[in-house]
Amino acid sequence: MIPGLADLYDETVAEKIRIETGKIDAIISSLDQGWLRSEKIRRVLRRHYGLFQNNAGQH
Repeated sequence: MIPGLADLYDETVAEKIRIETGKIDAIISSLDQGWLRSEKIRRVLRRHYGLFQNNAGQH
């Protein structure tokens, strides 16, 4: 949505907004991947070692 709104500004400002929103998107993607990996690790620990059985560490 933000990159689309960037087109309302002049091209120099719009390009800066596109670059920064691209960086934000990359950070969010990285955080999502980290969360998925940590969730898989929690599942393994729960299944094989009985950890997190009382919902501790779950969201």
